[in-house]
Amino acid sequence: MGLGLSICLRIVKRLNGRVGVESRPGEGSTFWFTLAAPTETTG
Repeated sequence: MGLGLSICLRIVKRLNGRVGVESRPGEGSTFWFTLAAPTETTG
């Protein structure tokens, strides 16, 4: 894991998100992350 991915992983985890990877031999890898969208409150 490279330094950039390690930093991203720490940030995403602190924001209660997820990081993942999809890898296919001969095609490469796709890295993704998800974060929860903040909810809007009124009042």
